[in-house]
Amino acid sequence: MSLNNVRRIVRLKSHDGAETRMREALILLQGETAAEPGCVSFEFLQSLSVPEGFLLIEDFASPAALEVHMQ
Repeated sequence: MSLNNVRRIVRLKSHDGAETRMREALILLQGETAAEPGCVSFEFLQSLSVPEGFLLIEDFASPAALEVHMQ
């Protein structure tokens, strides 16, 4: 990771009973985001102890690349 990279960490919580749908949606989002110019990496984790809890870790090459992603 270079000094210009930007890391964004997001904590999400699905509705009760919607963990599978959330995981499936995040798998799609992971593929789409990874294909974006400026995306260095995108991963998500699901909590083992709280299945409705997810953590996204996104790395972008620059603040501008993150800004484009957020639009």
